[in-house]
Amino acid sequence: MLQSIGSPRRERSTHGFTLLEVLAVVLLTGVVMSVAINFYLNLSKASLASMEGSQRARRAALLLDRVARDLEATVLVKKPPDMDPLANPWLFLAEGDQTDAGAERLKFVSRGRRPRSASAPESDLEMVTWTLERGANQDLELRRWSSPVLPAGLDRRFPRPEDTDLVAGGVAEFGVRLLDDKGEWVTRWDSSTIAASSELPVAAEIRVSFYLRPDTQELDGPYLRRVLLPLRPLDLQQQLSGPGAPGSQEQGKDEDKQNQDNGGTGKQASKQQSCVTVGECLARHPGLAPADPQIQAVINGSLGACASDFAGVAPVPSDCLQ
Repeated sequence: MLQSIGSPRRERSTHGFTLLEVLAVVLLTGVVMSVAINFYLNLSKASLASMEGSQRARRAALLLDRVARDLEATVLVKKPPDMDPLANPWLFLAEGDQTDAGAERLKFVSRGRRPRSASAPESDLEMVTWTLERGANQDLELRRWSSPVLPAGLDRRFPRPEDTDLVAGGVAEFGVRLLDDKGEWVTRWDSSTIAASSELPVAAEIRVSFYLRPDTQELDGPYLRRVLLPLRPLDLQQQLSGPGAPGSQEQGKDEDKQNQDNGGTGKQASKQQSCVTVGECLARHPGLAPADPQIQAVINGSLGACASDFAGVAPVPSDCLQ
């Protein structure tokens, strides 16, 4: 009875959260979100930096590949001893202003040109230059020039920048060192001089660096590539006057011996005998055509001559030596 007269007992509610609990949850959520956002931003920055570094490395690799491809296909025809040096168009020239970095200007003949016409014979030779020039914004640019027409004589001049193709901009450094036959690295080469007359370097080391950003001096690189020059200088005079070639002493001895076997009828009688011509031999064996364009030009002009006359220039099968 007394309990019913007194004030009713209030029971504590178990639903909802207190203000402190809500603040604690908000605080913990903020800490977790902050850590997650920082981790995501750091991961994004690292991924972006890795992507930019990969792009720069790929850009440098493509540039080095292009320069190396031209150098690997370098070909040089030696000047005959009795020829005027100024009349020889074949040249390998490397020069530069900064001797420590290497040659900044290169000029040479390369066999890397791809013929554009499939219906007519076309040479794969071209004159190539690589030069480091100042651009319109005073930044360094690497430029390339090529021409399928060799000059009439010796020409050490380099084309004007506006006549060349821009290959790469933002270059901080470019240079090519050359390895001579003595195993020493040099920064200059001129095949028209007496010291390196009609000679080629054994190998080349290409060096290039880029600026990370145009507004900073921070460098990316240097990137290096070493390449061998497998095509050694071609001595056409020696090959065309070798054993068995027209006008050689060995050929004269063979003709004299053949004349004696024929009863001494003389060289004219020997020449009047039937022989397999160069054209007939190439028709029998299409794979015999030499790859060198200079020797190919000589043979194309002598399709009516006996194939045996060219035994010292190109391999001649036994069935063509009649």
